[in-house]
Amino acid sequence: MDTVPVTEEKPEGLSDSQSENAKEEHNAPSATKQIDEEEEEEEDQPACIWDTYKKFCGVKILVHEDYDAGLGGTLFDGALCLCNYIEYLKTNENVSFKGKKVIELGAGCGLPGLLLASLGAAVDITDIEQTVELIEENIENNEENIRLGEGKAVARILDWFSEGDRAGFDGDYDFILAADTVYNIEVIRPYLETLKSLSNDHTKILFAHPAPREAKASAFFLVYCI
Repeated sequence: MDTVPVTEEKPEGLSDSQSENAKEEHNAPSATKQIDEEEEEEEDQPACIWDTYKKFCGVKILVHEDYDAGLGGTLFDGALCLCNYIEYLKTNENVSFKGKKVIELGAGCGLPGLLLASLGAAVDITDIEQTVELIEENIENNEENIRLGEGKAVARILDWFSEGDRAGFDGDYDFILAADTVYNIEVIRPYLETLKSLSNDHTKILFAHPAPREAKASAFFLVYCI
């Protein structure tokens, strides 16, 4: 079979230079293609990730937030309020957390748990599986604070709806931390069951929740507590 070479012929009516310009324009990537590629790159970029420092009790804590971690990937106001209260207890009431056994529920970024670990407590910082990786990252980011405070922090999975998860925890905690954890009515009963399974007669529960945001859920929670 004969091979026929393919040659590019100059269109009629074009000079050599015009022909070369036409070929360059034909071979150049289109603006539409460039925009599509830029949009693909943007989609590949993780959304809403940032690091901030929060200082309580003289400890500067690095908090990493990430929306990919789910609802708990954001630092909510309740965690800040709880840390302010912990600072008040330490400063004004001379409460010591050193050597205490602590668990934080629905921890998200884990700020209150990280604070108590930095003050010498042994803290289980818990949330659902989707969020635990973020907690582990925040523990790693604050290893020096925890070491200096002679505390300990461990990220653990705890789904309140799972009896199996609850069974994996002892009920001998000195403190239970919870911030912004009552966000709808459906979680209240398993949440209270979890609190009951983790606590004993001497356990203190430090709970922070901005009631106006979820007033109905908060009202049901208080009724169940009574």
